[in-house]
Amino acid sequence: MLRLSNTILFKKLGLKGVKRTHYVVVRKADQHKTYIQDFIATFEEDFSMI
Repeated sequence: MLRLSNTILFKKLGLKGVKRTHYVVVRKADQHKTYIQDFIATFEEDFSMI
């Protein structure tokens, strides 16, 4: 628990904090396009550290 002031307090929800689930939806016609693959790779890298 982290207290910033007398009125603001940060507290984790659950044992490991808030759990996030992200989904990416891609049309079959677009799934092999380079920019889509680049976006997915970047997304996976950024959110694998959370």
